[in-house]
Amino acid sequence: MSSAWRLILYLVLALGLGGGSPPAAAQDPLDLQIALFSTGSGPDTIAVAYRKPPPKGQIEKDMAELGGMLGIPPPKAKISGDGGIYVAEAIVPGLTNWSEGVVNLDPLVHPFRRFGVLRVSCFFQGPFPLKSPIGNETRGRLRWETTVNGTSVDYKVWVDQRDGPPETLPSTAARGTPVWKLIAGTAAIALVVGGAVYLIVQVVLGRRRDAAGDTNAVRE
Repeated sequence: MSSAWRLILYLVLALGLGGGSPPAAAQDPLDLQIALFSTGSGPDTIAVAYRKPPPKGQIEKDMAELGGMLGIPPPKAKISGDGGIYVAEAIVPGLTNWSEGVVNLDPLVHPFRRFGVLRVSCFFQGPFPLKSPIGNETRGRLRWETTVNGTSVDYKVWVDQRDGPPETLPSTAARGTPVWKLIAGTAAIALVVGGAVYLIVQVVLGRRRDAAGDTNAVRE
């Protein structure tokens, strides 16, 4: 990571977590701040900042689950505690897809579902054609809000902890067209095509009848 990007990273983490102690008037103080840096070529860089120092071995578990969701070995994290912020930095492939405009948010949320409020701030080196995830949405015990600002995208995520950390979370990926809509669409197309064929047949038969009538009239 370049020195300029590293400076942006620590500014984001410091502002997001308030140096380890949330302001008294803050609403929904963050438990976790994640920064993602993507250039569009090669793997991405992430930095995970914990409000409180995680238990021994927890970062390795988080990275292992993140890697498992991506189908890769656990990313090796560089751990630091500068400025009272506990940060794990790693290089991770498969988190962004520039050609399709997709941020693979699930691996950045699911391993940290034990936290109630987290933010994922994405910084792109150039315009990123974001298509998914977008908007503000609630799915089960997961809710997120999307903010786009130039070449950055910010996701604030809430995980319902009323019954304890959930075992799983719904995916943030764009949902496909429901099967019933596909069936309805196919049926509608079939009706249109069938109606068109029927009209064509009727026109052809009508012309044949007219032609036959004209022939009989000539013979008479």
